[in-house]
Amino acid sequence: MGNRRIGEDAVTEIEDQGALPPVFQYQINGLVKRLAAGA
Repeated sequence: MGNRRIGEDAVTEIEDQGALPPVFQYQINGLVKRLAAGA
């Protein structure tokens, strides 16, 4: 759960800044979900 929370916070910060294109955000979200599933 800790890894998932950190990952989601990082993605949220990046999305708030609008620094990444949607495709890259989608890839990060997928990675976070895989990490959460494995944690």
